[in-house]
Amino acid sequence: MRKILYLGPHTQLVDFLNNREFEVVVHQEKLTLEEINQINPDFTVSYGYRHIIKKDVIDAHDILNLHISYLPWNRGADPNFWSIYDETPRGVTIHFIDSGIDTGDIIFQKEVSFEKSENSLSISYDKLKKEVENLFIESWSNIEDGSYTRICQNLNHGSHNYKRKLQKIWHLLPNQWNTTEEEIQCLKKELILKSSIK
Repeated sequence: MRKILYLGPHTQLVDFLNNREFEVVVHQEKLTLEEINQINPDFTVSYGYRHIIKKDVIDAHDILNLHISYLPWNRGADPNFWSIYDETPRGVTIHFIDSGIDTGDIIFQKEVSFEKSENSLSISYDKLKKEVENLFIESWSNIEDGSYTRICQNLNHGSHNYKRKLQKIWHLLPNQWNTTEEEIQCLKKELILKSSIK
C-alpha cells in the first residue's frame, strides 16, 4: 500500500486520503531526515504543521504545504488577519515547501471572497480552512498523477509577516477572535494616526 506522510493535526483530509487506499502516517512532532527516510512516503503533505522543516528533509523529499493565503501575499504567520489589515488579495494556496517561508512553487490556488456575515476573524479563518481543504480534495487526482504546473513565485511582490508582529497589537483588538473587518480597519487608522503624531 502506498504511503502518505501527513504533517499536522488530524483533519478531514486524513480520512479522505485513507479512503483513497493510502496508508496515512500522521506526524505532529519535529521531523528528521531519518524518520522520513524510514517512512519512505510516496507523498508528504503539510497542513497546520507547527515546526520548521529542516533543509536536509526538504532537499531529500518533495513536501506539499496548504496555506490559507493567496500567495505571494501574506506569507508566514497569521495570513487571515494581515489580508484584512493590509487589504491584500485573500485566498488559499497549495505549494511546494522550499527553504524559505511559504516561498515555494505554487501548484494550485484560489481567491476567496467573503459575505458581510463572514467578516469576523474566526468566521473568515474557518472559511479559509474549509476552502483550502476543498481545494486539496478537488486537486488530489492531479497531485497524485503529477498533472500540474509548478509556478515560481515572484517574491518582489506580495508580503510576509512574523508571528510577533500580530502579538504586538493583539491586545488592542476589541473582540479578539470575534473582531470584525471594520474594527480591524478602525484599529489600523488609529495606529497610523498615533505613529504620525510621534
